[in-house]
Amino acid sequence: MKNTLVAAFLYTVSICASDAVLSTGTVPTTYSFSGTLNGPFGSLASGTPFSGTFTYDSTQALNTPFTNRGDYLYLNFGVTILQHTVIDGGTGVINMYNNPGYPTDLFHLYTYNVFGSFGGITLEPGAGMQLVLQDNSGTVFNDLGILKPNLTLADFTTGNGTFLELRGLFAPDQLGEVPLARGQLTSLKAVPEPCSLIVTATFSGWLLMRRRRPPERPVTHRRRSGRDGENQFVQMNQNQRREAGGFPLAIRLRRIFRQPVGCGYGGGLHPQSSTASPEDDVSG
Repeated sequence: MKNTLVAAFLYTVSICASDAVLSTGTVPTTYSFSGTLNGPFGSLASGTPFSGTFTYDSTQALNTPFTNRGDYLYLNFGVTILQHTVIDGGTGVINMYNNPGYPTDLFHLYTYNVFGSFGGITLEPGAGMQLVLQDNSGTVFNDLGILKPNLTLADFTTGNGTFLELRGLFAPDQLGEVPLARGQLTSLKAVPEPCSLIVTATFSGWLLMRRRRPPERPVTHRRRSGRDGENQFVQMNQNQRREAGGFPLAIRLRRIFRQPVGCGYGGGLHPQSSTASPEDDVSG
């Protein structure tokens, strides 16, 4: 069983690796986030909770069209508010800023052509949904490369520096005001991909089997020891038998012939008895 689980674990790792890299040429990384709106957006009141995810290829090469900015693609970006979800299929861009060269370390994802609405307000296609992750200390990023897959909200500056922004479509009857709302993030974490979950489950199963393996059963056999010829019962486990050179010869022969072996000096086939029979009574 143990060898089977190890083989399954190694096979799963190889399949997942080839699936993610060879077939698609990408290694998708997904982050999930959640928070609450800081202000109203249409019929959505301030404090309304939201959640979302974004996925990108973490193998994208360094792309720096400007000296202080890196530009990258994302695969999808979705936001859910009150059981209503809007998903953008990667029409926009991710901008990465790094200090020095920019006042802070900044991750900025925004859409180019999103369609949907929240709170009765149609989102602006150009930049209707935006996500900003900012570190005012300028230490979370080492360069202008794509976002690393092991960050949490604790790595960024919370509050106004880390938020979701919703922007509504401009309408002439709004007196020049564009519907706008921001939501402060309260959580951010990387999401394991399905293959990662399978690998983890397989490995956990192997560990569980090791923990549940039954202990070695001690084997009891009888041997002669001492000058008085008394029989003693000796408990020996597998390791002790190895150290002692294995089973005594009588026990090994018993395994071969499957017959009871006596412990007397003559090596007879009948075990000695400590109780005399009536025929053995020679008194009188």
